[in-house]
Amino acid sequence: FLAELDRYYISEDFANVFFKNIQPQDIGRAKSFLKFYLKKNLTDSKRANTVLDIYRHCFPDDHLKIIRITLMGNDNLDFFKELEFVNSYFFGPGHLNVAELKANAQEKILDVVSKLPHAYKYIQHKAHLKEEIMYQKKRADDERKREFLKHVW
Repeated sequence: FLAELDRYYISEDFANVFFKNIQPQDIGRAKSFLKFYLKKNLTDSKRANTVLDIYRHCFPDDHLKIIRITLMGNDNLDFFKELEFVNSYFFGPGHLNVAELKANAQEKILDVVSKLPHAYKYIQHKAHLKEEIMYQKKRADDERKREFLKHVW
């Protein structure tokens, strides 16, 4: 039903509600629906991001697989840059280095992209990811320096 309502968009935060605590016998149907919805919306980054977010939070074991499906369905670089592969929010203790977590997550995405068939189609994608990883690693180093300097010696 929701897949047929092209004029409606359900934000990823709200859409997760439909896929939390699914009965084991319904997980296959839920994943089939999400793959269908993704394939139908492979030019709409908002809707693709909704599916990626649902997989990241509700089906984390298959998150990298759905990223692969997404990229094989649409290899457009501009579309790729609009995708949110990593959480935009993290919860944890005050000393949690979010930039380091993001860099680690992006390295996993880079590994997925590196293993895609027709690797030449994804050279710019990998370059973009490498830039993002370097940016996050620099932020992580800066955060470690700030934490170190906070201590009274």
